[in-house]
Amino acid sequence: MNARPGQTIHLATGVNAAPAAGTLRLRLVRIGVAGGNAYGPSNAGIMPDTDNPLLFEATITLPSDFAAGSYSIGWDVGGNPWFDYETLVVSPALLGGSLRDDLRRMTGVGPAQYALGGVTYWSDEQLLDVLAANRVENIAVPVHVATRRGAPLLTARVGVNGTVAQDTESMLVTRAGVALTGWTIDRGGIITLTTDATADPPRWFTGWSYDLHAAAADVLDGWAAALVLGYDISTDGQSMSRSQRHTNLVAMADKYRARSLPASVVLKGDSVPSRRTWPGFE
Repeated sequence: MNARPGQTIHLATGVNAAPAAGTLRLRLVRIGVAGGNAYGPSNAGIMPDTDNPLLFEATITLPSDFAAGSYSIGWDVGGNPWFDYETLVVSPALLGGSLRDDLRRMTGVGPAQYALGGVTYWSDEQLLDVLAANRVENIAVPVHVATRRGAPLLTARVGVNGTVAQDTESMLVTRAGVALTGWTIDRGGIITLTTDATADPPRWFTGWSYDLHAAAADVLDGWAAALVLGYDISTDGQSMSRSQRHTNLVAMADKYRARSLPASVVLKGDSVPSRRTWPGFE
């Protein structure tokens, strides 16, 4: 099971005999972390099935600051051993509010733009899911110290494809292997440090970057698919060309798809760059 901070998750279980009131509990424990009981044991949000008293459902919403990581989630009755437990992987919170807003601006979709198969599109969560599907993890990308704005502050940059978004997994590591704190990175990869790092400047950046154009194309493709059966009407000298909406959406999606990042790049022969020392790291 996968989730993100702020997301609501639903669970269900069955028991052999009806438990005493308040004794069926839900537990959520972080794997590999001492004292990592993140939720419960709690009977909050647990409701019996209306048709079968031996079936129970639970709905919990992870707090917006819920720590990313792997958790065991399961049930117990009165503190007895767990049952029906599984692994819950919580991804870092997408600090993508501004990216989500950009996606709305690029596509023109609202939170209730259309409904398909009983599902309404496009909620904030749905747009964040599309962004998550169009992101790339940049691991240990070399950092170039661009300018020093007087000790101890400095500005650096990192070359990555796409739009950078800082989240709880973003890391900036020095030559000595120290993870820095007190820094920010903008969408273009410009890093600003607010703590003294001149003695051991940043060397590698790890974090996510997003392909906004590919995400916009996915949203528009979905919208176009919902209108594919639209037909034109002409009566009493008036006409309504519903098919034009589908055509226009496909055209917009194609335009954004053409601007999206390449899926892969193959370097051959002399096109492979040689190893070099970046300024500031001699």
